Amino acid sequence: MGEALGLLDAAGSLLCLSGVMLISKPTFVMSLVGVEAAPLPFYGTLGAIFAAFSATGTYVLLRYARHLDPIVSTNYFAMVGIALSPLFGWAFGEAWHLPLGYDWVKLFLLAVLSVAGQAFMNLGLALQTAAKATAMNYIQVVFAFAFQVTLLHEGSDALSVAGAVMIASWGGVALAKEALASRRAKAVRPEATASKV
Repeated sequence: MGEALGLLDAAGSLLCLSGVMLISKPTFVMSLVGVEAAPLPFYGTLGAIFAAFSATGTYVLLRYARHLDPIVSTNYFAMVGIALSPLFGWAFGEAWHLPLGYDWVKLFLLAVLSVAGQAFMNLGLALQTAAKATAMNYIQVVFAFAFQVTLLHEGSDALSVAGAVMIASWGGVALAKEALASRRAKAVRPEATASKV
């Protein structure tokens, strides 16, 4: 794609990936440092790896199609989901059931937040380089971790907290870097105008 990846961006991506490792605790990595972790289910791990490659391919395609309105590609995702969800549900033996009462509210919120999140992700990919936009996408791991602890009341440990801090700190560094670059660009513009006069 011809987009440069600076040293700070590469370091930030590595920091975020390390943070994700500390939160998810894959057995093959944790055993190297002497931390006991419950083994991950094989098919779940395989599915997650496939999802990561699929998401990466999607982000690259969205970056190439940055001229599209973010809602257009979001609607295509929804249409494909409507077509494939029943097929995959049937293939994996899921039973059909009609939601009742409060479940409709949860489904509505799930749909609205999913569409909004995807639209903003598409907008981010249109405005930033693919590396920066997807590295900032790691922040969803921090939110998922925070919601796991606060809303679902599931326990946590020091490694998970450290991983969340690592990911969030890169988000802060990236925002500070962008603000500094913006200030430098504004400072250079008046000097260039003055030199022409």
